[in-house]
Amino acid sequence: MIKLFRNIRQNMIKQNRVTNYFLYAIGEIVLVVIGILIALQINNANEQRKERLKAKVYIEKIIRDLEADTTNLNGLIEHGEWLIKNTERYFSYYENSNAPVEVLIDSATNVHTGLKRYLPIDYTFKDMQSSGNTTLLNDKQKSELIELSNEQTYYQIILEKSISNIFSENQEIQKYLDYGAWDKTNFFEKLGTPQDKKIKAQGLFHKHNELWMYHSLGETYISRSQLIKTKTIEVLNILKQTSQ
Repeated sequence: MIKLFRNIRQNMIKQNRVTNYFLYAIGEIVLVVIGILIALQINNANEQRKERLKAKVYIEKIIRDLEADTTNLNGLIEHGEWLIKNTERYFSYYENSNAPVEVLIDSATNVHTGLKRYLPIDYTFKDMQSSGNTTLLNDKQKSELIELSNEQTYYQIILEKSISNIFSENQEIQKYLDYGAWDKTNFFEKLGTPQDKKIKAQGLFHKHNELWMYHSLGETYISRSQLIKTKTIEVLNILKQTSQ
């Protein structure tokens, strides 16, 4: 009987050792898992911090781009006002004068005009789109910048169409007038074969149309630039608020 109890006691001791071993092993595994989870959490926190810093840098650059583009748009508005003032001076003279066609041609060809294209300052946002970094922006920031970009592109299309029409009309002027001759003299008078008045009138007609196009272009510079400027200010406010 005593021997039996001794055997039972020895078996229990062995079982306790095995149990303790398994408990120790499980404890070690749990500690390793907890350590891995903590490391992953720290790593994720560091990555998120890096992403926030990266987003902050991008947003600050976009803000600088938009502020610079606002100055760009102000220049186009001023140019539009200048075009309208110059062309309206001619149209006022045309409406209130009985001057002969030659005088009107001279007046029309001396109107100061000029073309300017709109080149948006949007380098940072374009870079984010091409590199796939727009994910650094929140949905509101991204949608507002895309909407602004679409407006800028549409403005460029309108301007290019207007400029193309002006170039085409200028080609028509060249068919009837020696306007812009290299030696700044009347080519036909120098040859002793003055142009027919009907031809001059046709040339003046096309020059008149060209000046109307410049006037319309001036209005486009003002209206579209102001529209985009207003939208740009809205986007700037959103970026500044959401990046704080």
